[in-house]
Formats: sequence, C-alpha cells, structure tokens
Amino acid sequence: MDEAVAVRRVADALEADVVCGLLRSAGIECGHRVTQELDSMLDGFVGAVFKLASDVMGPKDAARFLPLFGTLALFVFCCNIQGLVPGFLPATDTLKTNLFLALLVFVVYNVAGIWRNGMHYVAHFLGPKIGGFPWLFFLFLPIEIASHLARPLSLSLRLMGNILADHKVVLAISSLIALLAPVPFLLLGVMVAIVQTLIFTLLSIIYVGLAIEHAEEH
Repeated sequence: MDEAVAVRRVADALEADVVCGLLRSAGIECGHRVTQELDSMLDGFVGAVFKLASDVMGPKDAARFLPLFGTLALFVFCCNIQGLVPGFLPATDTLKTNLFLALLVFVVYNVAGIWRNGMHYVAHFLGPKIGGFPWLFFLFLPIEIASHLARPLSLSLRLMGNILADHKVVLAISSLIALLAPVPFLLLGVMVAIVQTLIFTLLSIIYVGLAIEHAEEH
C-alpha cells in the first residue's frame, strides 16, 4: 500500500470515528471548516506515526500496522492533553486504562510474531541455537518469559506515573495561584503529554517490529 494512501485512510477513519464522535458528544458539529482543520492535523499526526513505524519495521509493515499505532497514539495523546483542561481527569493516570492498552500491544505483537515466523518465534524463547548453548534452554525460558511479561507492566506504569505526577503538579499550582503562575506548568504538561505519547507509541512499534522480523534459524 502506498504511504500517502495508508496515511489518508487511517486519518479519515480516525476523523470520522473518533474525533468527530467526541466533538458531537460535546455538542459540537463537524462542519466543513472544522473538517478541513481536522484533515490537516490528523494527516500530520498519522504521517508522523507512519514515519516512526517505517524507520523501525519498513514501509510495508508500517502501513499494515498503521491503524493500530495511529489509533493508540491519538488515544494516548488526547487522554494526556485532557488532564490539562480544568475539570477533566486524564484517563491515562489510571493503571487499568494503561494496562489494557499495554496488554493489547502484548497480544498483538505475540500473535504477529507467530503469524510471521511460526514456531521460530516460539523457539527464540529457548535461547539461540547457532553459536549458543541449546542445553541452557531451562535458563533462557524463564528469563525470556519474565522479560516479555514485564513489557506491558513497564508500559502501563511509566505512562501512569508521568501523567499522574504532571497532573498533580498542575492541579497543586492552579489551586494556589489560579491566574498566570500555572501557565509554565501547563506548557510543561503539554511537553510531557507529547513525550509520553511518543515513548508509548515508539515502544509499541519496537515490540511489534522485533516480533515480526525474520528470525534466525533455531
């Protein structure tokens, strides 16, 4: 699939199903002018996610997994930014939301690894055979399992800790001085929201990319 076509399709789907749905729930209609603004913003957003994925796994696989990565990135970013709006709480400051997203990535990359590499993907849990020590599989197996189980936990806890801390800081400063003093902390909050979205999305891309790369013979 061509890069521009893949980005356009995912951006259109996100606009129609996610962003416009949220705006309508808030009583805002998606008119022609609003739609044009959304088009340009989502094209840039999805295009950035595609470039990030393409650098890790190549353009073909990036286009294949772009609906997943684009939706994850947009959802995490919107939830992070939501916490900077007075009266709203970010959904990503709770473990249950983040753990669900991380488990989704965990399931996807393991299924994708088995789909792409078959039993070679499962065999890598037993350690390298070529140039390695195959009889040490009883040592490699628990280490590999523990490292993979730690991935969704680290993804969810990292996102929750940073967003929760940032939200608490902004809330504390706003409660003390409600006018101009919170502005630098709000700007810092925007930066934290962007960085945490980038980290979550990039790690998800890396996990999938590692799972679907051609495995060495075991």
